Amino acid sequence: MEIRLLDSNEISNLIDFVHQVEEIDENCNDFLEVSPHFFKVMKDKKVICYGIFEEDKLIAYYLVHFEGVHPYSLPKGINKECINKTAEIFSFLVHSSFRGRSLQKILTEKAELEAINRGFLYMLVKVKSNNEYSKNNFEKMGYITDTQKNGLRTYYKSLR
Repeated sequence: MEIRLLDSNEISNLIDFVHQVEEIDENCNDFLEVSPHFFKVMKDKKVICYGIFEEDKLIAYYLVHFEGVHPYSLPKGINKECINKTAEIFSFLVHSSFRGRSLQKILTEKAELEAINRGFLYMLVKVKSNNEYSKNNFEKMGYITDTQKNGLRTYYKSLR
């Protein structure tokens, strides 16, 4: 198993992976939207993508956003002065054949460490309300549940 950062040249592989998983798992928690802005922020390292590979095949990924969060996304438990010090895991997916191997936990820990190294104080993630596995995983990792809007449950964690 190899964990590494993906670069913007590998986005087509990432998109193919998402489509493969969506075909077999309607409950996947993907929010991947690829636009010209996406490529720019990825090149600027404001968005990073961690991938887990097994035998050169992508089996899981995390996209983490390091530009601060939009005011409407800020949980009640985070002070407004910390808006630019809140990173967000905004897209994640583990192939259903590889679940139960703590891959989400491994990727979350990598994302948290990167956020700490960049000086961020909080990590935020939104999870589909019907995704019991991810909700339980984030709660076990110390994430606090905040609000639920539009079928998404918001979780956050202090990185201090």
